[in-house]
Amino acid sequence: MTFGKHRLGSLALGAAFLAAACAGSKLHDVGDIDGGSTAAGGDVGDDPVLSSAGKKAVVANPTAGAGGSGFVPLGDGGVPPDFPVGGAAPVFVEGLECEDCQLVAEGTDIRDVATTKDRVYWVEYDTQDNLGNYEDNGRLLSILQDGGEPSVIASDLQGPIGLGIGDDYAYVVVDHSSEPNGETELLRVPLDGGEAEVIGALDSDLGSLTNGDFVYDWFQRNFVMNAGTAYWVTFNTIMRLPEDGSGPLEMLFNQRAGIHTITGDESSLYFIDDEGLKAFPYAGGDPTLLRPFSSPTFAPAYSQLTISGDYFYALDNVEPYLVRMPKTGGAWKRVAKSAATHLRFDGSNYFTDPPAVSHGQLVGASLLQSNLTDPSLATILAKSPPWDGRHDFGAWDVASAWVYFGWESRLYRAPRVD
Repeated sequence: MTFGKHRLGSLALGAAFLAAACAGSKLHDVGDIDGGSTAAGGDVGDDPVLSSAGKKAVVANPTAGAGGSGFVPLGDGGVPPDFPVGGAAPVFVEGLECEDCQLVAEGTDIRDVATTKDRVYWVEYDTQDNLGNYEDNGRLLSILQDGGEPSVIASDLQGPIGLGIGDDYAYVVVDHSSEPNGETELLRVPLDGGEAEVIGALDSDLGSLTNGDFVYDWFQRNFVMNAGTAYWVTFNTIMRLPEDGSGPLEMLFNQRAGIHTITGDESSLYFIDDEGLKAFPYAGGDPTLLRPFSSPTFAPAYSQLTISGDYFYALDNVEPYLVRMPKTGGAWKRVAKSAATHLRFDGSNYFTDPPAVSHGQLVGASLLQSNLTDPSLATILAKSPPWDGRHDFGAWDVASAWVYFGWESRLYRAPRVD
């Protein structure tokens, strides 16, 4: 099903705007899968992905931490300890290992997940025909965290790979648009269904590691929503677009020093570029340098900039460490070792996805919950096999009671341990 096309704005960054076809409809009930319920809240103890062919759901926390809390000490480099303990050879993760996970929905390849107060959203990449041609049937879906049926917000998307959620719109990154060169573009789609709007081209390099691998959740580290206005990064430029139409799409400023990650609070945007950590008030003005880097080579190493309480937090991807700096100023300080790719905070709890290691070898990826009261401990929420030499867990996001994640064509959730 396809809606009419609509063109947005007057600012093009290296490309003309074009229309996108999207639909708003209900997704059919996917029913039961070999005894495992697909409704949110269903138990996946009988899910064949977890339990068939001897790949039973493995206890996520085989070793209790202090006081039997379920927390386990982290190993060298901030990665989980050998799992399971013992044996003379590495033990590879062969299937999704998650004792208390619940299956939420299934479809096609899930590329990004985002949560709000009461809902979870995700995008599914399009499929290919028998000749390898993309079929332009990617989808944006949503479901209430309390349960119910998934609904399709948009369909006929051309390779959706990134997602940000605003007050009234979903912001969707597509990687093979109808442009002659098939460039990466940003769309926005009303959350209640309706016409999609093509906003413009995106810098596709933002979604790649230095080795060219795709980075899950990459748009979320380059997207901020504040007071009904969306902000995002592309081509070393921070863009702004009010959702209510009170202002046009506009370029706030362009940085010759590359912008690597942004975040925001109630008063300002914050970003890391080649010069250091900077603040930019929503009300306007010039960026203020809060903390310089001693060398531009350090800048790309700091990713996943976020704010929790009175501190900025980021992942140092070189050492590797979780680091923080007071919002009032000062130096970056190491909090804990962490080889993670992604970082989410909720109060004193934080969530990461470091590699899983057994006998010093990469055997998979893990999803961890930690707490600032003792960052040396963590709860292993889930583990998955390594694939294509990657060690990140995939697309995931945190809600008040659950951590939602995509694994292959299925959306799961793991309970938090608060």
